[in-house]
Amino acid sequence: MILPSSIRNCNRDMLKGNFNVSFVYVFTNIFNGKMYIGFHVSKEGDNYWHSSTCEEFGLAFNKTEPTFDYEIIAVGTPKQMQNKEHELLTEVNAKSNPDYYNKSNGIPAYKEIRYAKCEEFVRKFKAGEFEEQNELISELVKLERLQVRFTDDSKHITEIADLIKEAGGDTSKCNLILLWGEGSHRTVGDGNHTISGAEKAKHAKTLRTVSIKDEDHDFTLAEKKHIGRILNRNNDGIINKYTDIQDGAKALLERELECGIKVDDYQDNFEYLKILGFDTTKRKKAVIKAALQLKKDRVLEQQGRKWIDWAVKAYKDKLEQKVSDRKDRNTICFSMSSGMTNKFWPNLMEHLFNTDLNEQKPYIDILITHPTVAHEKAWVSDFWPLTNQHVEKLFKSMGKVPILDDKGKKTDVEVYRRVRIIYMDTEISDGSNS
Repeated sequence: MILPSSIRNCNRDMLKGNFNVSFVYVFTNIFNGKMYIGFHVSKEGDNYWHSSTCEEFGLAFNKTEPTFDYEIIAVGTPKQMQNKEHELLTEVNAKSNPDYYNKSNGIPAYKEIRYAKCEEFVRKFKAGEFEEQNELISELVKLERLQVRFTDDSKHITEIADLIKEAGGDTSKCNLILLWGEGSHRTVGDGNHTISGAEKAKHAKTLRTVSIKDEDHDFTLAEKKHIGRILNRNNDGIINKYTDIQDGAKALLERELECGIKVDDYQDNFEYLKILGFDTTKRKKAVIKAALQLKKDRVLEQQGRKWIDWAVKAYKDKLEQKVSDRKDRNTICFSMSSGMTNKFWPNLMEHLFNTDLNEQKPYIDILITHPTVAHEKAWVSDFWPLTNQHVEKLFKSMGKVPILDDKGKKTDVEVYRRVRIIYMDTEISDGSNS
């Protein structure tokens, strides 16, 4: 990449040799300190330096003597860098700031949660920097709730109640309740389980609370929910509860609705889930799979339909009947779940070689059920296309087998064995429209 003569110093260290990445860069005029901030989705060899339409900047950039220092200051996904550019430009109102060449403050890729601001609030909250008061539990239960969990956990609520009972009604060790707003119009931002548990406990009368007035903050609804999730993230209270997989799924779905970040945007959501306390790749993937299913379930619910659980006895019986109906002198048939791909080969071998008769049958029908949207997607796009190639190669090596006629006698027609995949229905009416 050829360095323009107008650039005195060029710092691209953050790229670490990877030129196929998105980044935010800054030009600084070495004579007057005026700056230009931009972001770029880079491709190796594109020889990109800027996209400024400012005539003043263009004239300075085209000078033959050193005029600018250039530095890449952030690296990430395209959406992250577009938002980072917008954040930096908005902080200084660059479009109207004489110290910047930028003609606009950029356009955010999505309405981003101010994570650092939320983390700082939580730090202050836990450090006791807000005024506390003791409030009657009987009044707290009347308040609206900001529900960040997937659903209330009755077992956890009972555990809280039992611990308070054992303490003789003492709630001093309960987590601090976060309330947004004033008076009877406040909303519970964190501590729903604690309030419910304390209500069940004998002799418990009050809980410690902190109320944040509307005039004292500028947090959005999405940020309030995020704060609630951060407070659920670490089990640093004796009766707190971790954010679980379904809570994380709910967070991702709300993030898509409120911020425009798709549930299956793995790169962005992996970083977000880490903030919520999901540290391992396995748990992050589990949350995204659950979120995809939750999204599908909500769409189906609006349509008066539901996802079929083929493990339920009524559906399982129907599945077994379908398997039985497809079996004949030329056809082996069995069913399996796309969520159990590790059992594909054992199942195939077992049904193919369990009797001499089966070994000679040319058609293997497999009825596939999908436990979730994510499993369906993984099977159709990844697992089966590759596995089918191996199956076909195996069957070619085994040679052809004859087709049997209606009387079970061999015909002159010989074919290679073949797996036929039959996908079972994934949706059914929930009866609400009947």
